[in-house]
Amino acid sequence: MLAENRRRSVLLGHEVTVFRGGETFHARAKEINDRGELVVLTDCGETVALPSGEVSVRTGTGK
Repeated sequence: MLAENRRRSVLLGHEVTVFRGGETFHARAKEINDRGELVVLTDCGETVALPSGEVSVRTGTGK
């Protein structure tokens, strides 16, 4: 099932906006790890695994 989720993900490789709690930040969706978390690379260069939250795909530069 995890392999199928990875294959079907529309987020991977795209710029996203992450909404987590009261925090919002921009990142690039890199992968879905073995725990099913979305792994993103932030604009600051930090790799973050997101166990839950909301993301939206960014269009254009969005900055």
